[in-house]
Amino acid sequence: MHISSVQWFRCPECGGALFIRGDVVDGALRQGALVCAREHVVSVEDGIPNFVAKRIREHAGNGMQDPKSVESFGFEWQWDSTPRTEEDLRFRVLEKAGLPDNFLEGKFVLDVGCGAGLQTQFMARHGARVIGVDLSDAVRSAYRNSEGMRDQVCIARSDIFRLPFAAETFDYVYCEGVLQHTKDPQAAFYALTRLVKPGGQIFATFYTRREGWFAPYLLFRRPLRAVLSRLPQKWCWYLCWLSIPMNRVPLLNWVFRKTIVLHDPRNTSSKAIWCLNYDFYGPHAYQSYYRPSEITAMWANAPVPLTICHSEHGYPLRGQRTQ
Repeated sequence: MHISSVQWFRCPECGGALFIRGDVVDGALRQGALVCAREHVVSVEDGIPNFVAKRIREHAGNGMQDPKSVESFGFEWQWDSTPRTEEDLRFRVLEKAGLPDNFLEGKFVLDVGCGAGLQTQFMARHGARVIGVDLSDAVRSAYRNSEGMRDQVCIARSDIFRLPFAAETFDYVYCEGVLQHTKDPQAAFYALTRLVKPGGQIFATFYTRREGWFAPYLLFRRPLRAVLSRLPQKWCWYLCWLSIPMNRVPLLNWVFRKTIVLHDPRNTSSKAIWCLNYDFYGPHAYQSYYRPSEITAMWANAPVPLTICHSEHGYPLRGQRTQ
């Protein structure tokens, strides 16, 4: 981690400022620790500060992710650390949020659930200084992918419910494809809103479903996920390989894309198809769906006032903190 990033972190135990303990080489701490005035220690290994090592080992349901979920997503994003096309990154980071190309210039950004760090890189390439956090071993891929931009990008291992930052730290908080896989998506979202500076903005997505009781695609996919997600990880992984021929063979394509197989037109490689379907059916514990009205209510009742800046299909995606 670049030493200039240390100033932004806070001790996860007492909230105090952190200081470097270890050898700094070329402006970066590769191995060592961050220590507060009370001698609470955060280890730094291979350039990545680890704010959750002890809690992962002693997991007792303290709001953290289920360990099986952490392992599943860590495996996924290390196996394929480059599943996004440039078109898809632009769509996810800029177009989906309704942002102009120059929005990120000079912004201090938190990328929550950064996975392999591809969106993190994209934001840095567009002028932002970014801290990417993830709870899983995917941080290793994210760190490797940040090569050449470590003065702009810092990668840390952290739990979304215990992020090591002071309130009102960031100009922009970005959380895409993450909240629905947490134990309590609303609580996770509310925790993120407190990190936004007054005048800053937040972008957050949820898995959505139709209003009312009937959701056609869930009618097919939920029962299948109920089976696959309970299998050993490797079994589920190899079974998800079948999504590749189901996407490639015309007849199978026509039948299964409308029922159980996911397809992303911006990421059509076999690896990306496999990864996408494992992401949906994999052995992670939590996968929540919300109606647009429920998401709107969530934003309206946030602990800080948010003005909606951009919506999609009737529910908010990006908002500005007004005070």
